[in-house]
Amino acid sequence: MPFLFTCPHCDFSSRIANHFAGDSGPCVNCGKSVLILQPQFEGSVDPDVKTSNATGLALLLILGGLVFFATVGGLIYVVVVPQVARQRQNAVHQRTRLRLAKIGQALQMYSQSHGSYPPAITYDAAGKPMHSWRVLILPELGYPELHARYDFTQPWDSPVNSAIGYEMPVEYASATDPTARSQNESSFYVITGKGSAFPDSGTTRLEDIRDGTRDTVLVAETPAYGFSWLEPRDIRLARLESRVNGSPGQSFASESPLGPQVLTADGEVRTLRFDAPAEAIPALATIDGGEAINWNAVATD
Repeated sequence: MPFLFTCPHCDFSSRIANHFAGDSGPCVNCGKSVLILQPQFEGSVDPDVKTSNATGLALLLILGGLVFFATVGGLIYVVVVPQVARQRQNAVHQRTRLRLAKIGQALQMYSQSHGSYPPAITYDAAGKPMHSWRVLILPELGYPELHARYDFTQPWDSPVNSAIGYEMPVEYASATDPTARSQNESSFYVITGKGSAFPDSGTTRLEDIRDGTRDTVLVAETPAYGFSWLEPRDIRLARLESRVNGSPGQSFASESPLGPQVLTADGEVRTLRFDAPAEAIPALATIDGGEAINWNAVATD
């Protein structure tokens, strides 16, 4: 026969079946742990109590479980998932940084061996563009065999050289730019034209950078936009947009939510702020403009 049990914590009464006597569990009303004791005196059973303790306990356990899993799931979604996403973003960003840094090392090695940075473009006797700086530094970048197979007597888009176009070094692809790697299109470009480190004629020595190596960009990230890494094509200083993440091929831009990265002449790789001052962009691209660069306003690192 069922008996009447009253919670010692909240005085809530419920009708309990005999076989639950001696069990313990949370109170249906207040949730505190109670030991269910059957009264030892006659008349303690109230037949009018309608609450079923067994049903209440089952519902309480079910609801408690749902609340627990909902809470844990919510914490995973709110805390863990964003943290994993940030870690992945940082890892991809770091891979891009390392690739750009390796390009910087290759440029420095080339400069030490040849007395100057490579020309952005080499021309034939008729003034036709022939080869890109990306091909010229292949030995320093760690690809001497690829450099040896390239035919410098033929233009970059000749049949023999076009075949090499399918073997783009991974260093020329930003890790945040899937198109670059799949289509063999570079994500990294030098800035060319009068006043830049890569003029239209001649070459630049390290000592020619009067603005200081720390404040002069040699190579910038910009998303691949449909051109082979072999093609002598880069960012023209005269067309450089004074904003970050503008048009591909005409701005310092990236698909990374952390911002585009640039290589300065001192060999450092820096991540530009999306809100970098407009006047700072062309200042970074020149070698003797005399502009002062406030890196706190320009870059995040």
